[in-house]
Amino acid sequence: SSEIMASVFWDMVICNAHGEECAAREYGAGNMVCVCNATYCDSLPSQFNVPDGGFLAYVSSKDGRRFYNIAGTFQNTFQDGDAEAVFTVNQEITYQEMFGFGGAMTDASGINIASLSESAQENLLHHIFAPDGNDFSILVAPWSAPKWMKTNSQFNGAGQLKKEYYQVWADYFIRFFEAYAKENLHFWATTPQNEPIDGFIPNFSFNAMGWTNEGEANWVANYLGPTLEQSDYSNVNIMIMDDQRPFITNWAEVVLTNENASKYVSGIAIHWYLDFLSNGSVLSTVHNNFPDVFLLYTEACNGATSHKVELGSWKNGEEYAHDIIQVTNNWVTGWVDWNIALDEQGGPNWANNFVDAPIIVNATADEFYKQPMYYVLAHFSKFVPQGSQRIQLSTTDNKGIENVAFVDPNGNTVLIFLNRNEEPVSAAVKDANHGVLNLNIEARSIISVIY
Repeated sequence: SSEIMASVFWDMVICNAHGEECAAREYGAGNMVCVCNATYCDSLPSQFNVPDGGFLAYVSSKDGRRFYNIAGTFQNTFQDGDAEAVFTVNQEITYQEMFGFGGAMTDASGINIASLSESAQENLLHHIFAPDGNDFSILVAPWSAPKWMKTNSQFNGAGQLKKEYYQVWADYFIRFFEAYAKENLHFWATTPQNEPIDGFIPNFSFNAMGWTNEGEANWVANYLGPTLEQSDYSNVNIMIMDDQRPFITNWAEVVLTNENASKYVSGIAIHWYLDFLSNGSVLSTVHNNFPDVFLLYTEACNGATSHKVELGSWKNGEEYAHDIIQVTNNWVTGWVDWNIALDEQGGPNWANNFVDAPIIVNATADEFYKQPMYYVLAHFSKFVPQGSQRIQLSTTDNKGIENVAFVDPNGNTVLIFLNRNEEPVSAAVKDANHGVLNLNIEARSIISVIY
């Protein structure tokens, strides 16, 4: 069998009418999780009732706030010196439409969720998926073809698809979609291969299959693309690459200038692990060169090098927020975490590739822990649903406050600010349609504003 990862875009964290607060548990100074079980879990707002002439702001911080609610009103005037950082929002200047934010339902996530009691499972799932069950899209990525199709006869290590199985492997995709359709699960997008460069690394420790950019272009042009087009699944979008950002310029150039391949390609899938090796502006360059192809981050996690869970790590949450703000400001349409839920070791994982996750399951205690990463993702997914559009948010000096702005499908303006500094920063946002919005952005905090 092949290794498959399915990812979903969430409307993250539904809540009931009671607005329960976080049951905090600390793991060292500034490291806190919210504990949930079969009968209790903190909840977030299911809708935002913005007051006339005002705004709502929600704050999460290293100091322990989790979606702390602040209501405010716009002011009519602003004078220099009223705030340390001054921003101007312009809803008339628009950029990309957003697909959303989510996480992967891997085998490990499924095993962990199933290890809880039925009531705890229900609680966990209801705090991930949208209330109506219809508000998510599913994408899928294969990690390896079956051993007998590969040059090295192994799931892992350096191995590629044998040419005599190019069409057979394309047909596998159709069989996969057919099997899930029988269970009423339908896919929005697929990639040809998860991290295709891994399949050229000798002794690579877990499932991989190698494609060069030219090889992927050929397989999409002559096999996967036509096979999907001629099937009942022609609406499934193909995203190329599905690998690290430093590869994107060359990969896009090779595949998307191949007219036989590019006609089947809708998007470029990107992983975050080597983002520190390239500037986020490379994403804007690729967008400008190929504006009709969307950019989507399809895998990210903390712990990929330490191979451990850091319970309550605020720094890990900040790293998520920093990356999301950077890439969405460079035309990326959405961002997907790797595993929805893992155990306290960061597994299970057959190759001992333990990593961290937004939700950690403690099956022995029948509990699950919502990490800072979970709340950071909610600061985006709750406010920036599918169909939102990024808008201009400008400043001459942000005082270290990372920022991004959107208009949601209901016409609300959404501002998201991240302060990784050890000191608070006073901020003012000028909006020609509303006035001046004043905020105190706490140290080590993320704040989402809606009006």
